Amino acid sequence: MSADQAAHDVRRLDLFVTEACNLACDYCFAASDGRRRGTIPLLQALHAVDWLMQSRHPRVHITFWGGEPLLRLDLLRQVSAHARDGARQADKTLTLSMPTNATLLTNEALAWIADNRVQIFLSIDGDPRGRPLASGGSSLPLALAGLERAMASSMRPAPSVRMTVTPDNAEQQAETVARFQQLGVRELLLYPAMDRPWSAAALAAFARGQQALATQYINDPRRPLLKAWRPMLRRLQTGSRRQRQGLPSSCAAGSALVALDVRGQFTPCHRFVFYNRDRDTGPTLGSLEHGLDLTATALVAGLDIRDQHAEDGTPCVRCDLFDLCGYGCPAISFAVTGDPARVPAAVCQLMRAQADACRQVYAALKTATLQDQAAQIGAAAWRRYHEG
Repeated sequence: MSADQAAHDVRRLDLFVTEACNLACDYCFAASDGRRRGTIPLLQALHAVDWLMQSRHPRVHITFWGGEPLLRLDLLRQVSAHARDGARQADKTLTLSMPTNATLLTNEALAWIADNRVQIFLSIDGDPRGRPLASGGSSLPLALAGLERAMASSMRPAPSVRMTVTPDNAEQQAETVARFQQLGVRELLLYPAMDRPWSAAALAAFARGQQALATQYINDPRRPLLKAWRPMLRRLQTGSRRQRQGLPSSCAAGSALVALDVRGQFTPCHRFVFYNRDRDTGPTLGSLEHGLDLTATALVAGLDIRDQHAEDGTPCVRCDLFDLCGYGCPAISFAVTGDPARVPAAVCQLMRAQADACRQVYAALKTATLQDQAAQIGAAAWRRYHEG
C-alpha cells in the first residue's frame, strides 16, 4: 500500500521545506551537517500534506521547519493553501506553526502568516553581538526589525520569542530577557542548547544567569514568567509529583508526531532529521514513497520513563530533582550520549540551575499572604503565577 493510501495515527507533521539558512550559527543542531543545503520539491511537499490528511485524528498540525523556512515563502504559500483545501475536504481542523529567525519577516511574509494563522516562534538570542549572517556580519538589526514588525502586526496568537542560551551568552540571560520585555514581548521561551558542550565554567555562568532572572522577577513580579519556569512553579505551588511510569514526555515523537526531511525520509522528530546523519544507529521510519514504519520507533516511542538514567547510571526516577525536572527529550540524549535513555550530565546541571531559580522565586513570593500579593502584583499576575 502506498504512503498516501494508508490510514495512520500521526496527527503532527514536522515538514522540512529547506535545510538552507541565511544565518551561520555554530551551535544550531542542524549546523553539524555541512551538507544541509537541500530543499523539498513542491510535489513532495504536497504529497506529504495529502498523506497527513489520511490521519484518523480529526485535528492535524503541520510545523514548517528549516533551515530558515521563509527562504521558501512561495512554496509555503502553495503548501498551506493545499493543506487548507485538504483539511476542508477531509473534514479536519488544521493548525500551522513555524520557527523563524525573524530576519525575513517582511510585510509580505507577515501577511501570509496572518492570513493562515500560523503560530510563529521567533528564534532570537538577543546577544548584543547577534547571530552571524551566512554572508557575514550580525543578524541582530534584521532580527530586531522583524520582531518589531511582528509585534506591530495584528497576528493572533502574538509571536513568541525563543531564546537559545549557549555557553557563550549564559551570563547575560537577565539583561537579554529585560531587553525583550521592554520591546513588549509577552511570551518568552528560554532554553539552553542542551546538545552543545558545556564546560564547568559555562554551567556556573548559566546558574548565575538563572539566579539573576529570579531576582529580576522577584523585584518586579509583573514581568511575564518564563515559559520554562511555569511547570516547575506549578509543581512547587501544588506539591504535585511527576509520573514515574510511561513515556518520558508528551512530545509524542515517533508516534503521534513524525518529521519528514527534504529527501522524503521519516524520522521521529525534527531533531532526529539531523542527528541521524551524525550517527548510523538513529531510528528511521521509512519514507513517503514506501510508507511509514512506526515499528522502528521502539527506541524512542517505547521508552519508559523508568528507563531514563543519568550518565553516572542513577535512574531519573530516584533523583531528588525528578518531580521538578521537565527534561524528557530522547533526541538530545541520543545526540550527546548515543542512548535515548541516557541523560547527558550537563543537562542534569542545567535543569538543576532552573529548579534552584524557581525555588528562589517561590520562596520569596509565598511569604506574603494572597491578599498582599494581589495588592502588590495584581490579581491577573497572581493567577499567572499561581496557575503556572
